[in-house]
Amino acid sequence: NNNNNNNVLLVIVDNMRPDLGVYNVSDVISPNMDKLAAEGTLFSRAYCALAWCAPSRNSFLTGRRPDRTKAWNFVDHFREGAGINWVSMPQYFKNNNYYTAAIGKVFHPDLPPNFDFPKSWSTQPYFPLKVACPKNTMSCAVPSSNLSWVDVDVATTNHALDQLHAWETSKKEEGKPFFIAVGYQSPRLSWSFPAEVLKRYKGVNITIAKERNSPPPSSGESLEWFRPNEVDMYSDIENVTFDKPMTEDKQREVKLAYYSTITHVDDQVGVLMSKVEEMGLLNNTTVVLMADHGQNIGEHNLWSMMSTMETSLRVPLAIYAPHLLGKTSQPESNKKLKTNGSTNSGGEKHGETTLASVGNNVKMLKHNTGQILSWKETAQRSRTNPQWFLREENRYNQVPTYEHPVELTDLFPTLVSLSGLSQPPASFGLEGIDLSQALTNSSVLLKDAAFGQITRCHNCSESYAGTGIPCNYDETADKQFTVPCCKTSRSRFNYMGMSIRTEAWRYTTYCEWDGASLSPIWTNCTAHELFDHRTDTELYNVDDFENENVVSHFPQIASSLFQRLKTQFQHDSF
Repeated sequence: NNNNNNNVLLVIVDNMRPDLGVYNVSDVISPNMDKLAAEGTLFSRAYCALAWCAPSRNSFLTGRRPDRTKAWNFVDHFREGAGINWVSMPQYFKNNNYYTAAIGKVFHPDLPPNFDFPKSWSTQPYFPLKVACPKNTMSCAVPSSNLSWVDVDVATTNHALDQLHAWETSKKEEGKPFFIAVGYQSPRLSWSFPAEVLKRYKGVNITIAKERNSPPPSSGESLEWFRPNEVDMYSDIENVTFDKPMTEDKQREVKLAYYSTITHVDDQVGVLMSKVEEMGLLNNTTVVLMADHGQNIGEHNLWSMMSTMETSLRVPLAIYAPHLLGKTSQPESNKKLKTNGSTNSGGEKHGETTLASVGNNVKMLKHNTGQILSWKETAQRSRTNPQWFLREENRYNQVPTYEHPVELTDLFPTLVSLSGLSQPPASFGLEGIDLSQALTNSSVLLKDAAFGQITRCHNCSESYAGTGIPCNYDETADKQFTVPCCKTSRSRFNYMGMSIRTEAWRYTTYCEWDGASLSPIWTNCTAHELFDHRTDTELYNVDDFENENVVSHFPQIASSLFQRLKTQFQHDSF
């Protein structure tokens, strides 16, 4: 590029929690996303601001939390009120001579209107409409003969390749680097995927949630569990209630479907990165792999997302920025790589190493034979011989990992920094921080906590008005429980749940909502939750944590975290 600014490829996956091989999840097939993380930096404690599509995207694409955007559900967006003249993240790049394009699901449809074109994008955003599974089932394996009408992920990839070609033939010569955001709609429900993908899981043992029962209301978590209307609407799902979880066989079936959609997206990432490699752009393109939020898959009898627990708020995040390698003043001893704890074919345990021992600026994923694989080779091998990369065969050696908390609001200043642009002025009011130091120094502590939130409403019919999601629930078992406020006016919320996640603890409280001031009533807070993460050292383990509310055992810690939560959210609401 004539101005020496790096390109940006932002890959956003819908509803994907960190169920990837690179996070030590052994029963999912994700070699291409694993490779991307292995060649960049993996963030093992990354969190969204609110576990729902539209508000999360309004947040990280503007660098502000939901209490600043005033967008907590599927009614409002940041361009209303104070945000009408804000500069979004893609808009900042556009204003700095970047060619910006949105392919697939980047902003949520209509929030803001027309995907914020033309303010944020140089060209009209492309958004293919995802269709439901036949017979309105929760998941479906689609034969190849029917893929053309259901596979929006392949359509998104193809359009992204077209955009890369269009940039190469015109904008590149004008000295314009690109900021291209590619949003995959899988694994958003319904979980549809090519039937061919299912064959790769033959012999793979799919484990389901260990703690499958709802949290007892007496534990103080009565507002955490919500009625699963977005799952009960499917024709093959029997009425899931607070007292009646989905059957184990059905949970195993739908979790396999969820993993299959992840694998299908993984295939698309392989195709996309192969094109970047083919175009010779690997050395001057920053690539981000992320999700907008997580996904509950039966843990605590929760489905969808929309909670304040680890399953909902925690997201995968990897940043590939090859221009930083070899261009740092940090001592080599600080550039630690996180091992996945596996052993190689000779039984040798992998330990810490330094980036200096990796070699080249662009590291390559290695098969256990020592063969260096290009993106094209990785993409091809993952389709034809999926068993080669299983964890037991040491699919990757070491992964550079940053283990301290980070938030998706940090992406805006981070990508600006990695692209060589000047940071936005303080008047922008960005709430994230620049994470670029973490790519060269895993020990630096940039922040010690992440914050999240979610709404709760009593009136289900009002919450889901016009969505097509029926409020079918057991009147006796579930009437006492709330739902997320999907379409409810923000002045009519009943509660706001707010959570702080430090490295050692997660504390959450639900406060009554003041619809006039659009803020929580801090003197009327209930459903206090405290979860102990002091021994949580794995890359992603949601089965063994947040199963016991220990708020009564550690009242001082809960009180301290409540005050910090209050301080943060009062600041955000200004």
